[in-house]
Amino acid sequence: MTAVTSDVRFRRIITLHSICTSIYTSFIIFILVYTHKIYEIGKRSSLPVIGVLIVGECLKVVFRPFTSETSTKEKQNKPKKFNLSSKLKCALVLCTSIVIYYCLAVLFGAPFLSSHEETFMFALLLTVLTVLPSCLAVGADVTIAILIDLTSFEGDIITETIKQNICVTLVGAWLGAVVIPLDWDRPWQAWPIPCSLGAVIAYMCSNLFNIVGMSSKTLKKKTGRYNL
Repeated sequence: MTAVTSDVRFRRIITLHSICTSIYTSFIIFILVYTHKIYEIGKRSSLPVIGVLIVGECLKVVFRPFTSETSTKEKQNKPKKFNLSSKLKCALVLCTSIVIYYCLAVLFGAPFLSSHEETFMFALLLTVLTVLPSCLAVGADVTIAILIDLTSFEGDIITETIKQNICVTLVGAWLGAVVIPLDWDRPWQAWPIPCSLGAVIAYMCSNLFNIVGMSSKTLKKKTGRYNL
């Protein structure tokens, strides 16, 4: 009974988090297109966009207790600890992922002797979209295990969702690079605009898939219960 209750709670949390993510990412994309700030992606002037993404991910964790079914008494009795070592480990994982994403971007064709700022901002964006949510949700140790075994989707519902979001986001960034070498001479083809937009859009789409998937599982369970 406890396992079933936890599964229901996890699905509820994932659904609410995915709804919030889909809302603020679509809002970011709309603002970028509407204000023509889309051409500044990859520059330091796009740091507010990164900041909004970070705040959005942190707020989901802050409001997570309100989506839990834990009783008020349990919440009051639960000890609150500030684990400095885990926070430092998460910071180390985030910094390391920026370096790794930077190197991978160069290996996949990003300019090596120029556009350092653009490549760094792209690596920072990927870190915020993939590694940061995982660190906030499951901690640094589990995040490292997820990244090492990214191609395997075996595990609990939280782990599967995190892996899906990471894989879809990275594929979106990779697909965005397809338009860069084309001879259309459009300003939005400049590095790393297509890859950054592809990553954000893919991250939003992955969360939309989560909403549909969690809703369909809940619906199947209810219809099966009542034999509808």
